[in-house]
Amino acid sequence: MLLDGDMYVVSEGQLAVVNCEVIHYLVKQKENDISKALFISNSYLSYCFKKTIGVTPMEYANYLRCSIAFHCIATGHYPIKEAAYRCGFNNLSYFSRVFKKIIGILPSEVVIENN
Repeated sequence: MLLDGDMYVVSEGQLAVVNCEVIHYLVKQKENDISKALFISNSYLSYCFKKTIGVTPMEYANYLRCSIAFHCIATGHYPIKEAAYRCGFNNLSYFSRVFKKIIGILPSEVVIENN
């Protein structure tokens, strides 16, 4: 994954490799679990992550989740509600707000690709 200013550039191949269920599992891992495993505080974990990546762990996770959801919706693999759930969003309203903020359009505005 390449950083391009404030945006992430993810190739179509990278998205194809990532499975929605894997992302859903990884996102469920709480920062607390990670910081405990590394023997550091949650705040220090967030600080290090933001300093290295440029965003908080939750912002990064939401970016990944929305990117995968976009791919799932655009390819027609899943309808919006199913894509949101499989990518770790349990609240469709929250998913739509986060998706719009990150992707720039509402999930309902995604054009399904004809393969």
